[in-house]
Amino acid sequence: MAILVAMYLRNPFKPARTTEYAFFRTSELEVGSHQVTIATQLSVDRMDRLIEMSKVWNGPISATIYISPRVFTQMAQLIAEQYDRSETLRRNVDIHLYYDKWISTEEMHEVYPSNLLRNIAVENVRSEYVLVLDVDFVPNPTMQQELAHVLHLLHTAYKTALVIPAFEMDHKAWERERYPVVRDRLVKLYRHGDINYIHYFKGKIAHSPTDYEQWSTTTKDYYPVEYRYMYEPYVVLRTDQTPKYDERFRGYGNDKTSFTYELAAAGFQFKVVTQPYIIHSFHQSGAWTAKRNRNEPWVNWVKFIREIEKKYNYSATVPEWFQEDCRQGNCPAFWLW
Repeated sequence: MAILVAMYLRNPFKPARTTEYAFFRTSELEVGSHQVTIATQLSVDRMDRLIEMSKVWNGPISATIYISPRVFTQMAQLIAEQYDRSETLRRNVDIHLYYDKWISTEEMHEVYPSNLLRNIAVENVRSEYVLVLDVDFVPNPTMQQELAHVLHLLHTAYKTALVIPAFEMDHKAWERERYPVVRDRLVKLYRHGDINYIHYFKGKIAHSPTDYEQWSTTTKDYYPVEYRYMYEPYVVLRTDQTPKYDERFRGYGNDKTSFTYELAAAGFQFKVVTQPYIIHSFHQSGAWTAKRNRNEPWVNWVKFIREIEKKYNYSATVPEWFQEDCRQGNCPAFWLW
């Protein structure tokens, strides 16, 4: 398979794992250790999102693309053609292709290995700092420069995670605004209710600890926030301090939440940086998000938090508001298992 792939791609691929198959193509960018690399993952139908990200982000990107084993060679050729046509992909993006030979094309949508794909992207980051970001987000154009002013916070006596404020627009607002290029415009949109923080309408707690009201009024470069149950911000970390994403979590549910839970257990402090920001670009949901076992993420969650308790001597009590949410049918009473 590696030989077939190399026939289509200008740069040679090499295996990154022994039990599965991942290959990569290196960008033209000379990556400095002081830079922040975006690590992301996607299916082939999201290539347009990766191109959009590469046009805006002035820095390196490490991207893992999930491909069906049945059409691996054809998709590798298609990606190579897109790569060669896009100046920003060639300049900024390291591409890693992944497939699992034991998974059928039909099963791919049921077992989309989001955390495994994130791990491959992070493992191949070539800089000292990493921001693991979903491919449907667009960074503000000057974010790399703005982050450079706060990266010293990652070199304190304690471990630190820099939280990047994240926003979303509805379809009409996205078509009208695309994304603001300056923070003042974003603040105005937020105060007028034309833009909300991410997941505002489908799970506020995932991002509400970021304290967006403070973000909209502060003049500071950063402010600290406390971890709360089910928090899942997008964070910049030192690559030498970044734990692995738990690969039991596949598809939709608790994949990013488990990562932040481990950061809290490991003693990381969360600091919201106020100048950089990311905006979720409007799109229809991918096919894999609808085909999922709704119970599996909670079975894995119970196993995960028990292992974290043993590893770090850390346990977070399930808050009453979350138990009530589960009683309303949004999740099982996993704390009783």
